[in-house]
Amino acid sequence: MRLQETKMSFQHLVAALVAIISLLSVSACLSFEWAYEEKDRIPSPDQMVEAVIVRGNGGATTGFVYWVYIVPKGLKFDKDAISFERGRAVFSGDHFTDFKVMWKEPKLLEISYGQARIYQFRNYWHYWNPAKDEEYVKYVVEAKLAQLTGGSALSEEDRYLK
Repeated sequence: MRLQETKMSFQHLVAALVAIISLLSVSACLSFEWAYEEKDRIPSPDQMVEAVIVRGNGGATTGFVYWVYIVPKGLKFDKDAISFERGRAVFSGDHFTDFKVMWKEPKLLEISYGQARIYQFRNYWHYWNPAKDEEYVKYVVEAKLAQLTGGSALSEEDRYLK
């Protein structure tokens, strides 16, 4: 009888430890906040807007994700600002080789890469200031993608071939 009670107590102890470790792991993952930093700022040739490259990281278990935003010249990066919401980026992705962002002309932005996982791309951006509704400026930028290499845009690892 005593052996059976000890066996039962040990099983309860193991189950309790597994539950505690699981709860701690889940809470640690849920409480981590993504960190963002501005990596580069490239003014357009006419000095009206800037392409802002932002790098984000979700912690030790995630890689870096990059976003490219087009904003009016001089607008400071603020991860909580409307202009820098993820959905407003003209481009986002990770796992890059040869990643470059450059203005081909005043209203044409080229995003080039060898290989990448691309999450989001929009070829159209326009300026509008919601704080000054009367100030409607018809300033449109075209963004275009240019793959620098032939073949697959995804690496073998991203295609699960390795």
